[in-house]
Amino acid sequence: MARIREPANRVGFLLQFGYFRAAGKFFSAKRFRRRDIKYVCRQLGLESVDMSAYVDRVPRRHRQRILSMLNWTPLEPDSFELLHETATRLVRDQEQPKDVFAALLDLCWRQRWVIPEYGVFADTISECFNSMDSSYVATIKRHLTDEQQLGLEQLLKTPPALARRPCPSPISNALTNPCARFALSSLLAI
Repeated sequence: MARIREPANRVGFLLQFGYFRAAGKFFSAKRFRRRDIKYVCRQLGLESVDMSAYVDRVPRRHRQRILSMLNWTPLEPDSFELLHETATRLVRDQEQPKDVFAALLDLCWRQRWVIPEYGVFADTISECFNSMDSSYVATIKRHLTDEQQLGLEQLLKTPPALARRPCPSPISNALTNPCARFALSSLLAI
């Protein structure tokens, strides 16, 4: 800290450090809260600082220093692979998406990986659920006889009063109809 001379850089470093310790990820200076800036300024004995000067290379260097100090690492390809494997296992175990998200977030904290943006988690979880759905449909297509298909179609017909949207032929349209796909994957879970 003693080597950081510019007031905005001193405040920026401390805010990056504090936010990272709290959230496991970094934020741009634009997202720093005014009350947090004022608090750090008071702690450093500064009146105020212009945080618009805290941009480009300086925050990147600070982030690298903070990661080194706290022994954390950014997500690497191996990290993404472990995230995906974990999500796949949890989806296969029929965990709810919010529980898969929480488990992936927990994995990042335990491994001391920088928490990725929400979209990384959402894309990974969606991909795993879609893959599992495709697997269910393929299994059904391989093993379902015509007689069983007719029986399931009768079973899956929704009375018109209860239908939210039409599912014309649940079994024969399972590859393209998400309504039927959900019903079939639910049946396989029984």
